[in-house]
Amino acid sequence: MESFKEFLESSIFKNTFEYFLKKDTEFYVVGGAIRDFLLDKKEIKDLDILIPFNPAQIIYELSKKTGGHPFLLDEERKEWRIVLNNN
Repeated sequence: MESFKEFLESSIFKNTFEYFLKKDTEFYVVGGAIRDFLLDKKEIKDLDILIPFNPAQIIYELSKKTGGHPFLLDEERKEWRIVLNNN
């Protein structure tokens, strides 16, 4: 686990946000990372991003960029996850 500050400085975080900014894509950080930040918790375990349209293409592109593995969680809700190696 890493501290919130270390996570913000990590290449995964920076690459993810640079990707969305370069694509000029609307996105929102949601979920536990925001909660943990507001509660001043020292560790972050994951990053949840909401994209207000079908994100399939972006998920595959982002998983290639981060070296992660994408999989569909819920087809009806269009929920995806990218699992990253902890190496």
